[in-house]
Amino acid sequence: MTSQDDIAKTYQYKHGDRPLDGYTIQRAAGRGGFGEVYYAISDSQKEVALKVVNTYEQIELRGTAQCINLKSPHLVTIFDVKYGQDQRPWIIMEFVNGPSLQELLKAAPAGLEPAKAAFFIREIAKGLSYLHQCGVVHRDLKPGNIFYENGYVKIGDYGLSKSISTTAFSGQTIAVGTLHYMAPEIGDGRYGPGIDIYALGAILYEMLTGRVPFAGSSWGEVIIKHARGEINLDGINEPFASVIAKAMAKDPKDRYQTATEMAEALCGPQPVQETVSQFAAPMPRADSKMAPIPKPEWPTKFEPRPLLDPATRENRAWIKFAAIVAGTVASLVIVAVFFGFQSPSPMVAAQMSATPTPGGDPLQVLNVNAASGDSTAMLQLGDHYKNGILVPQNFQIAMFWYQKATAAGNDLAMCSIGQLYDLGLGVPKNETLAATWYRKAAEAHGPNQNAAIQWLSDHHEALP
Repeated sequence: MTSQDDIAKTYQYKHGDRPLDGYTIQRAAGRGGFGEVYYAISDSQKEVALKVVNTYEQIELRGTAQCINLKSPHLVTIFDVKYGQDQRPWIIMEFVNGPSLQELLKAAPAGLEPAKAAFFIREIAKGLSYLHQCGVVHRDLKPGNIFYENGYVKIGDYGLSKSISTTAFSGQTIAVGTLHYMAPEIGDGRYGPGIDIYALGAILYEMLTGRVPFAGSSWGEVIIKHARGEINLDGINEPFASVIAKAMAKDPKDRYQTATEMAEALCGPQPVQETVSQFAAPMPRADSKMAPIPKPEWPTKFEPRPLLDPATRENRAWIKFAAIVAGTVASLVIVAVFFGFQSPSPMVAAQMSATPTPGGDPLQVLNVNAASGDSTAMLQLGDHYKNGILVPQNFQIAMFWYQKATAAGNDLAMCSIGQLYDLGLGVPKNETLAATWYRKAAEAHGPNQNAAIQWLSDHHEALP
């Protein structure tokens, strides 16, 4: 079992350090976004959380600046941003003396009780609705960023937040967020409120089952499952199943349009509206008495909403069937491209050598492992460039790495090449070439043989 001393050794600062004037570190509290978080006490004895920004400073500070003046009991308050002795930025935040949802889920590996899951959705929706009303998308909503303290649920870690009105070309160009909760459109650079709704649906699924909706052996596989796969809702009762299915619809237009709408579908309108209305309520007169805001109670019983009417249920069944067809094809093909490439062009090679790999970035590790002949690292580098994860999207570089992985016998890379020809991503759409690569994968007799055979069968191609 890991001791506190062992944990402390993995952080830059220890108890008693004063890297920021006016604050004394008490202990490490965790890692979030692009930095480390510490529990600290100010010289005036105020308890705070201090976050030192280690990487992607501009993204972290831009997100913080958008949220620094927001006030809600359902958001972790950001007090200020100051620079330490080494001129690195520190974000000074409210210290939440309570567990994260991630910690609660670790303690309940089979999932939470339905009443508690509904309670969290209702309370998260209050903070999320306020964020969206203020024109901000969180972009990294996940159990590790949700906290429970004294009856209140609070959303934290705004490092990845983005203004709704900002375009995909505003300077925040790397694909960010935690893969298990990332909506499909993030890969296209679209960051509307719907990505937070999608993440909330994934969180609800995890709270009920104890597992994420889509798992995989590589980042690319998880991304493709989010884009194409069908959620397994077996064993999840109504109305939870219907709410998850709608919240995690592939097209943002098919999801709930607000977090409040999602919570109301699950819990009914009154509990959500009561708290959200507090932010829009007029100030009381000086001679009036304002009723106190009731503290949310930890639930013990869940009262479900009525089931869907027959027409809606029939329509949802049709949608589910269509999703099965699409999911069967796409979740098996798994990621990216190459045919006929022996080496990258000079321009591509220059971009590869010029692409920054900050200290601690997974790309640095992958490049080292790929150089030593690790085909899995080559495959994952291809996934990064194909999907624009931490690097600008570039299909030519993805082709190069998939080719290298294929030469090392990686059958998943063969499927990835086949997929790009199948979908026409970065290369002309060519089902004949796609079939050639899926057939190679099938003949390799590797772990992805069944996926390749399934594609060939679905497309009426000759089997090996």
